[in-house]
Amino acid sequence: MSAEVPRHPAYRRAAGRAADPDGDSVITEILLLTEQFGWPVFPCGAHKRPLTENGFKDATRDLEQIKAWSVEHPGCLWGVPTGAASGLFVLDIDVDPAKGIDGAEALDTIVAQIGPLPATGEAITPRGGRHIYFLQSREGVTSCSAGKLGPGLDTRGDGGYVIVPPSRANGRAYEWEASSEPGEVPFAPIPAALLALLTETRSNGHNAHAGIPPDRIPHGRRNATLTGLARKASPRWTRRRCHRSRAASRKREPLQSALTCR
Repeated sequence: MSAEVPRHPAYRRAAGRAADPDGDSVITEILLLTEQFGWPVFPCGAHKRPLTENGFKDATRDLEQIKAWSVEHPGCLWGVPTGAASGLFVLDIDVDPAKGIDGAEALDTIVAQIGPLPATGEAITPRGGRHIYFLQSREGVTSCSAGKLGPGLDTRGDGGYVIVPPSRANGRAYEWEASSEPGEVPFAPIPAALLALLTETRSNGHNAHAGIPPDRIPHGRRNATLTGLARKASPRWTRRRCHRSRAASRKREPLQSALTCR
């Protein structure tokens, strides 16, 4: 299903509405998002891992099933699959001072290159990061990526999911940015320039920040950045490395490695 214009006059934040039996208004707003915008949802644990057998593939628009999950998993986070399942594409700007990650700085570099991003839906994460929501393109590649656009910049399209407001993690909530919540602003399509940049980094096979000197690699990005440099320098090394990585990944539970926005 493709998400058409998420502007709905009937949508209102759950505050002030009847709360669920546990006194938590989170499920009320999740039901509103599903009912009014058609977003399928599924429950996630505190570490953002799916709590259902088939992970994000179990996402549903069935309101009774969603209510049942809320009783079975009180206080859970709520995920929405990105890509074709919801019609959404999300740009994840991560901020983690402890690891030296500042996705906002990397985004400034992107904006300087392609111009300002259009007004669209935006959420603030408990850690101070941002999730910028776009409508999925019907013409370009909108899969997931991690760090392709720069340190702290991830994308979530087909094969990924995002934790949506008003989910709460460790007592802190995901919140819609005041001027860009659903019902207040229509979600914009993915900017053509951003889509082109994603396609370019994917076809080139290296990160947008490849070429950064070792002494300038942000803390927490050493392995990803050095892998990008090695890929650029030696495709043969990359193929061997990827082969080993794929072999190792087969030993993991597939659903545990699903990509999600933090």
